[in-house]
Amino acid sequence: MSFLTLGSSLVRRPRPLRSDWFDDDARSGVDLRFGPSAVAIRPTGPGIDASNASEVVSAVREATSGRRRLDRFLIDLSGVDVPSSMAIGMLLELARLADEAGATCHLHASNRFVEVLRMLRLDGRYTMVRDARRLDDLLR
Repeated sequence: MSFLTLGSSLVRRPRPLRSDWFDDDARSGVDLRFGPSAVAIRPTGPGIDASNASEVVSAVREATSGRRRLDRFLIDLSGVDVPSSMAIGMLLELARLADEAGATCHLHASNRFVEVLRMLRLDGRYTMVRDARRLDDLLR
């Protein structure tokens, strides 16, 4: 429970409802979930700029650095509407982190985003997942 000060009085701030996605104040630009050997990464959209991309990569690097074994990075970009150069750079950096961990990348994104990756010939770096529910299955 946290408290918010208003003038001289303290107001109790209600706790957010718990969801199955992990989201804390230090990583407000990304939601992370961990399975036995996978991490699910969901940047909060609708766009990714330089600070968002850096925040996502830093949060993933920090959260995965102490993990013994990760086989899969499950990236859900369904909340990102614009396939910007920063979003693509973030994806490349996440793929590099996955390579360092010996993991594979699975990606769920909009058709528009996938088309841009195909045009840039970057789609081969990721296993494309058509349905976000498949990412949930892969996390287990």
